[in-house]
Amino acid sequence: MSWRWSAPRGRGDQRRYSRWQIARVARVRELVGEGLTLAGARRVLAPEDRVSLLEAGLDAARAEAARLRTELAAARAGQSRSLTMERNGDDR
Repeated sequence: MSWRWSAPRGRGDQRRYSRWQIARVARVRELVGEGLTLAGARRVLAPEDRVSLLEAGLDAARAEAARLRTELAAARAGQSRSLTMERNGDDR
């Protein structure tokens, strides 16, 4: 994990940090304010980052499962309709 960031410069030669970088610094300040050292903050942030990644992966997996359930239901409905039409002699 890198603690040094280079930010692009905007007008007036001011650095432009991302929202993530600003939130990260705010979290570090919070942890240091609670009495942790920077090394301690790093040890807290590492598992927090891992949890965030795992939660994002879980959200993506849930979305994919929902998509597949919808696709399966549509396929089953189409198959059921097709079987019903075959039984009724409808050859569309």
